[in-house]
Amino acid sequence: MSSATGLRHPASRLLAAWLLAALPLAWHAGEAQAQRTQAQAQRAPGISPPVTDASRPPAATLSTDDLRFIDEAVLTSAMGIETAGMVLEVSADPTLLAYARKVAEDHQEMAAELASIASDKGVQPEKRLPEAPEVSRLRTLKGPDFDRMYVQMVAVDANRQAVALFERQAEIGKDPALRAFAKRSLEKLQRHLSMGQSMATRTVTWRSGIAHYAARHRPPAQTASPAAAPAVPQWSQLVNHERFPRQ
Repeated sequence: MSSATGLRHPASRLLAAWLLAALPLAWHAGEAQAQRTQAQAQRAPGISPPVTDASRPPAATLSTDDLRFIDEAVLTSAMGIETAGMVLEVSADPTLLAYARKVAEDHQEMAAELASIASDKGVQPEKRLPEAPEVSRLRTLKGPDFDRMYVQMVAVDANRQAVALFERQAEIGKDPALRAFAKRSLEKLQRHLSMGQSMATRTVTWRSGIAHYAARHRPPAQTASPAAAPAVPQWSQLVNHERFPRQ
């Protein structure tokens, strides 16, 4: 039997009319019950109404720059922890090992704090973290070659970028919690950079004291450009910024 034929039957017409009338009443009854439940929870001492997804602050409350900072800061700590772990596995240098342990500890604390802030803001940080080609190269090195490359590429160059990233957020970030986080983290990152620069100076001296002396006293006109270190990609080039395009 077709639907049209069914609706011509008196019983079918009555059923359809009843459903149409009952649906709005059921919806209003459910809404009223929800309001009563919420009011009772608010009146009960020590009991708060349940937190729902709708009551959480949306990610849209953050500016695009703040959202990008979260992803870049997550990447900064992830790479800091990963490369520090490589040092602990590969290096035999006591100074570098102590440095890596401290770096890993600091970045773990920073990552945990940032994750908490992001959660409060209703933001899900990027999980698909890219790996810089230079980090892949570190995996192929051993001994002093690894130590020199890590100091030059991570302890100095990457930390310099991290300091610049967090300084910018601390100065012009829109969200107060993220701005305060950046300010607190700067002290750690600046310490990482300072220690890295000290190790870089020591590494250059170890490499060849005579060559280092000659390079410093060579006439300016004959100064040869030192071999350029592998470029370290800016964090902003590695982060998927399509997530938060600027308008």
